[in-house]
Amino acid sequence: MTAPLRVVRYCASRRWTAGSLKPSAAWLAPGELRELELFRDPQRRQQWLQGRRLAKETLAALAGATSLAQIEILTRDAQGRGLAPQVQVQGRPSRWRLTLSHSTRGVLAAVVDRDRWQVGADLTDAADRSEHFRQLWFTPAEQAWLNAAPTVRTAQLWSLKEAIYKACNQGEPWTPRAIELQFNPATSPQCHYHGRPLLGLQGSVQTIDGQTAAVVYLPGPGDRSPAGQSVAAELCL
Repeated sequence: MTAPLRVVRYCASRRWTAGSLKPSAAWLAPGELRELELFRDPQRRQQWLQGRRLAKETLAALAGATSLAQIEILTRDAQGRGLAPQVQVQGRPSRWRLTLSHSTRGVLAAVVDRDRWQVGADLTDAADRSEHFRQLWFTPAEQAWLNAAPTVRTAQLWSLKEAIYKACNQGEPWTPRAIELQFNPATSPQCHYHGRPLLGLQGSVQTIDGQTAAVVYLPGPGDRSPAGQSVAAELCL
């Protein structure tokens, strides 16, 4: 049976009772145990552990790993700087690309075929944001779109920008205004990333466990699907 090309899973933090998820060589690779030591805050450590557990369980089913410790996921370089998740299975680069997002309530993981897709995911609390926040991080056109439902749409748009950045970035800094979504009632929404139109971008936005969750996909180098699809052919808002 052919493995699915895209898998998205969410797991609420309440699955694990407080402090029940312990770091151990039984399920974490040596590099992961070293990476965990970079985090001192207990809550951040638990979020990291929850993300690794969910991602490894998802990848194990796809990659045929017999032990979670056979899968290594690193998100820091030798200097401790953040990286897109680097996945190895039994010491070899995996065919699967991973993205993770953590919150105080849970973890969201998306896995895709590396040759077919780039992927980004984000979880955002639908909290009230100030007008200053919207003016600082959104373009004037985006702000006009937000005004119809500021709380809900701000969470949706912020989560989308985070997810698009994860799918597209090649080391450039996080600059929310450089990711511009344009909404026109007569056409599908369009997206530009640092001035470059994103063709073939697909995505969804939904509410999960009281949070806004966005997942986006961009065709990878091995994708043979028709080019030129609108950014929002599958963008659900």
